[in-house]
Amino acid sequence: MEHAEVAAGMMRPGDYMMVVDMKAGYHQMPVKPGFRKLLCFAWKGKVYQWQVMPFGLSSAPRAYSKLARCLLKRWRAMGIRCSNYIDDFIFFAASLEEAERIRAQVLRDLTALGWFISPGKCMLQPGTMVEYLGLVFCSLPEPHVRVPHKKLERAQALFQGVLRKEAAVGPAGVAAGQVRTQGHTLAVALGFLQSLKLAVAVVPLFTRELYACLNTLPRVGDGCFEYGSTVVLSVGALAECRFWQACTGRWIGYVVRPVAISRVVYTDGCGDGFGAMVHRVVNRRVEPAVEALAGSWEQEASEDSVYTELAGQ
Repeated sequence: MEHAEVAAGMMRPGDYMMVVDMKAGYHQMPVKPGFRKLLCFAWKGKVYQWQVMPFGLSSAPRAYSKLARCLLKRWRAMGIRCSNYIDDFIFFAASLEEAERIRAQVLRDLTALGWFISPGKCMLQPGTMVEYLGLVFCSLPEPHVRVPHKKLERAQALFQGVLRKEAAVGPAGVAAGQVRTQGHTLAVALGFLQSLKLAVAVVPLFTRELYACLNTLPRVGDGCFEYGSTVVLSVGALAECRFWQACTGRWIGYVVRPVAISRVVYTDGCGDGFGAMVHRVVNRRVEPAVEALAGSWEQEASEDSVYTELAGQ
């Protein structure tokens, strides 16, 4: 699956972008009749079985992504810049005319495949600013990604919740050990920040103390944290909470710097050996292979994780 970082790297100055969201996601994948009996559930005294891929299966994201990759491969072979994450697709075009041609091609292919889009979640009108995977992609004046204002407000509210007991202690400030918060509340706030990490580069820097406090939670029998317990916030953690509580949109953003790709390497492997092909990139086009590499696994590699996975050990 391609995350937002991959899509951001495709954006160029002045690009027109479109976003396509598939309707009902996994439900557009039919389940082979012989396997439907494995997807039964009971409701009000009746037994039902899924005829399409249900939500909640651990294999569903991978299965859906493999189908989506077939579409990406087709479109990229046509020279279309595109990326996707599960059922969300984003497309880039250098001009409005090119964007309209891409839109027609994409809708035609999706119709032929039998997939339906969710019009309310799509942005089919090409524009220089779109929202994709919860972040704002903008190609002017230079390509950048930023956090939507509503998400900034959400982050502030989450850390206000973490510090909700501070006011009861006194306006003069809170000493270390006097502020406690529920582990679940802190974990939710930190998890939300992780979703913004592409556009907020300081997330890893200003969450270290908070994660250190979270790691003090007791663990249950299976090794997982007991998120219902309370955690004491250190001086550094309190400072980080106040930092995020007061964050503004002035400095939160990520400017996409173009990366020159000079080589593309394709690799493959099996239980017996491995191989690779090296291609040169000229004017953004992949040229025929200029170098090949192949070999068999050596004795010392027999315990390597890649080898053991390929060999089924």
